Parts: sequence; structure tokens; C-alpha cells
Amino acid sequence: MSNLKNHKEFYFSIQKVYNPHFQEDIIFDIQGWNHILKQGNGANRELKELEPRLEILYLIPTLLSKNISPQEYSDRIYNKSFEVEFYSFIYAIRQENGQEFRLKIVIRQKTGKPKQFYSVIKMKHKHFQNKETP
Repeated sequence: MSNLKNHKEFYFSIQKVYNPHFQEDIIFDIQGWNHILKQGNGANRELKELEPRLEILYLIPTLLSKNISPQEYSDRIYNKSFEVEFYSFIYAIRQENGQEFRLKIVIRQKTGKPKQFYSVIKMKHKHFQNKETP
């Protein structure tokens, strides 16, 4: 696996990214880092799921600084005491080697708290998924 320490140092060096759509900073904190490493139930992510998330961390600050509207939204109420909103930004990425994939960045906001980075997911680009490359 790639060097986890370097990825962690990079992640925490971000601290915050101004997002023009929300007109506010997105915070990068321990909760986002933990969600990269662990599933919602607290179990460690398998290596095949973890490595792609780590490899694309460097793209997140640049993508979140673009003025793009979220493509997905959901909210949840926990124990009738607070609400959590989730916003997802989805980007089509073309790598230098010609490979394409979709990248989903999830932002979370708890009632009365700032928006925070919550997750990143690398997905195959559906449009190119079953096509051969020349």
C-alpha cells in the first residue's frame, strides 16, 4: 500500500477549502480522515477500497474550489436531536494515461456546525465502462 503517513500529512495540511457554491469553507478534520479509513460501522476498509481513496486525495482541494453545484443531496435526523445534511459533488476525471473515472466527494453538515469533508469515492466512469480503448 502507498505510504499512509504521507497521505495523512497531506490530508491534514489541507485544513479547509473555500467552496464558491456554498460561499464558505469546507473543513478537513479527523472525522473525514476516519471515514476514509473506516466504514460507517467502524470496521476498517479493505485495502482494495482504501487505496483508490488515498490515491485521489490530491484532487479534492482543486475540485472543491470550483463553482459547481452538488449533484446529490440527502438529510438524516438522528435521535430527533440533530440533523445531518449530505451534499455530493460528482466529477468526470480523465487521467494522463487516458483512463477515465468518476469521483464523488461528499460534504457533511451537522446542525449548527460548519460543512466538512466527509468522503471521497472513485467510481468507474459509466459512459466508458464497457468500451475498449483503441
